[in-house]
Amino acid sequence: MPHSRPRTPDQRTLRIGWLALVVVLAGLVGASAVVDLPTRVTVAASGLLGTSYAVGLAVRAGGRVWLPVVVGLLMVGATTATLDSRLLAGSATATAVVAAVLGILSTVPAPTMRVMVREVLVASVVATLGGVAVWGFSADLHQGRFDYSVLVGALFVSLAIVFQLGAGFHGLGRRGYVVCLVALGALGVTLAYSEALSRWGSADVLANLDDLRTTIRDALGAVPHPTETLFGLPALAWGVFMRSRRRQGWWVAAFGAGATAAAAGRLVEVADTGTIALGAVYSLVLGLLLGFLVIRVDLLLTGGGGRRANRGAETLRPEPSRFSPLQ
Repeated sequence: MPHSRPRTPDQRTLRIGWLALVVVLAGLVGASAVVDLPTRVTVAASGLLGTSYAVGLAVRAGGRVWLPVVVGLLMVGATTATLDSRLLAGSATATAVVAAVLGILSTVPAPTMRVMVREVLVASVVATLGGVAVWGFSADLHQGRFDYSVLVGALFVSLAIVFQLGAGFHGLGRRGYVVCLVALGALGVTLAYSEALSRWGSADVLANLDDLRTTIRDALGAVPHPTETLFGLPALAWGVFMRSRRRQGWWVAAFGAGATAAAAGRLVEVADTGTIALGAVYSLVLGLLLGFLVIRVDLLLTGGGGRRANRGAETLRPEPSRFSPLQ
């Protein structure tokens, strides 16, 4: 009787297993908010969730899976055993960066506005779920430095991956160079202005801004995240829409790190879960509206408007499915 070869798990089984592991670990970390779990259990679950995200990112980007597994497990073991504040902060920051990048890479091209909205929601949910792991580390983080570190790290990693997906800088084209330079300039001006205002702004200006935030919060119940709303979400929406037509869309989508980085770090300062959720909804609605306007302007300038053009774009630039390697 011939020997039968051992069956290896197929791709679908591995995907389901990965998704189940992510959901279980996120549920375990989230349960620590209402159940008194040992700190090491929560930290270990957060580390394993971050490692699972790193594995998902490696698979999606076409990298080697063993590297994030080895590094992740070593970090989980060291952080759980020592509960060192520096390791906790480093693990939280690295997990937020990975979650932000995976959020972007989890999207597929959006040939229509409806699909564009769905893909932006997918990216936001993936990044926010990774943010549960960030929260579970309970690290002592300086909010401002943490936000900047995650944003810069996620943007750098996203652009590095897109460099491979977009066939290098020569894949940008003249129009792509202009778009990326404008996006970098807008992000730089926004961050520089915010930093300068917080450091050197007069007491009266800062007091007026605080009063404005308080007024908006009292009227609406929450305040939208400015970088996410004005920069990250419109870039992500435009990027996934453009990817169905031109590969330069990947370069634009990479700047969606402004949205996914904010989503991944949203739970670091948990004062009121309801306020955080409402602020996320406001950011999504306003960001999607701005993204819609940007897309309409782009279609008008390039002559790509109309339902027929949108339908025809569905097969213009096919990409691998959501859970398949991009290269």
